[in-house]
Amino acid sequence: MNINGTLFRSLVFDRLMKTRRIFFTGTALIMSVLLVSVTGVSSVRAAVVPSVDLGSARSFAVLAQTYVTTGAPSIFHGNVGAGGAITTGADNEINGTLYAGAAVTTGASDTVDGNIYAGAAITTGASTAINGSVYAGGAITKGAGTTITGAEESLGTVNSSAYSSAMSAVGAAIRDASGRSATTISTELAGSTLVAGVYSAVSGGFLTLAGNVTFDAQNNPDAIFIIKSPTYISAAVSSSVRLVNGAVAANIFWVPLGYFSVGASAILSGNILATGYVSLS
Repeated sequence: MNINGTLFRSLVFDRLMKTRRIFFTGTALIMSVLLVSVTGVSSVRAAVVPSVDLGSARSFAVLAQTYVTTGAPSIFHGNVGAGGAITTGADNEINGTLYAGAAVTTGASDTVDGNIYAGAAITTGASTAINGSVYAGGAITKGAGTTITGAEESLGTVNSSAYSSAMSAVGAAIRDASGRSATTISTELAGSTLVAGVYSAVSGGFLTLAGNVTFDAQNNPDAIFIIKSPTYISAAVSSSVRLVNGAVAANIFWVPLGYFSVGASAILSGNILATGYVSLS
């Protein structure tokens, strides 16, 4: 999985993902307006939808109110933050800093091009390379062959203003988004073509993607798409997103009030703002 981001540009979930950002906080989100049928592209004119301001969260590729768990291998272009623990799979590449309210556990052969701040213990897998310092609220346990270029400090407690500020910004974005009216869409997104607008699953429902969904900007590079769910959003193995007619990954916002899960080899584009956890296989 490769998460490309300088905050909200694109989001691709896959063993080699190109994505943008994932935010997990607590509240809902904004979405867009028109859509299509499960069998074809809608001919309806797209709605004009304001974008979602992420503020100080822009430097994060992934930000969760609860915890973050990644599969192997994954790539994150930006910081990763969680109110709880962060657990990364083997062969992860994090081009940024890790901020966790609880423990941080890295997989074997991971690379972190930044610091690690953990409210509890920090445990690294074998051959982990940390090109920065580690600050733990508990013990620091290094796997065989782990290298740390900076300081190693067990502080007893670790507070991160960067994480707190980012979470506050995302919370504001989610409150804004959740207050916008939306067009109701079917539970299964596969086979649909969506134009700019705010979309939502039925009250109390969820959204799944077990195939391909298309985002059509209708030749408007500023077209905004907001997909929200009262509960969760789940993308199956090998599912994918197609961007056509100028659609930009940075302008797509996935907003589940619960969790967001992505199966192996899936390719998704957009920004994820979830109130629960995010699981990237």
